[in-house]
Amino acid sequence: TGDAIARYAGRGMDGAAFKRTSYAARFEKDNLPGAWDKLQANLYYNDADHVMDNYTLRTPNPASSMPMPMASNVDRRTTGGRIASEWRWQDIAIVVGVDAQDSRHRSRNAMGRNVYRQQPWRTDARLENLGAFTEITLGEGTAQRWVGGLRIDRAEVKDERATAGMMAMPNATAGQTRRENLGSGFVRFERDIAPALTWYAG
Repeated sequence: TGDAIARYAGRGMDGAAFKRTSYAARFEKDNLPGAWDKLQANLYYNDADHVMDNYTLRTPNPASSMPMPMASNVDRRTTGGRIASEWRWQDIAIVVGVDAQDSRHRSRNAMGRNVYRQQPWRTDARLENLGAFTEITLGEGTAQRWVGGLRIDRAEVKDERATAGMMAMPNATAGQTRRENLGSGFVRFERDIAPALTWYAG
């Protein structure tokens, strides 16, 4: 858990609160039977609560563009997890796994000192991601290795803003959900040339 404040000399507001709370759990099992070498899993929960205002760390300037006390409060909660398994045959290592993440972003704001605390939260975005990945190493444990990997993600985001922009105009994409399948990969050659010294090209 943590908290902080930040004074911004060149902005109309300061960071009055940067509250963060995180929980995590991890499981790992080694020396499994046969070629099955390792199983790893983890879960996590993160929450970031951020307040910007023009009155906690300064006095509102009547001659500025923000002459009255005002505040903006945003909050993002992210939960997720990952599970991966590793197999080894002599100098070949293969990792296969899946991971997932769910995130919700919301906000509230108001004029006046601490009035935002009485305002309801408004969720403006929801994001989800489900991924599967694999990685293979040829030459594991030797001074020269080829490493390659593939990954595919199913990404989804929903726009829950009723209005958009400074003028609070109706949001043309309100309620819409976008989904995409995203692929990626890499290949890399590594060579150890001295203890704790490796060059690589990818």
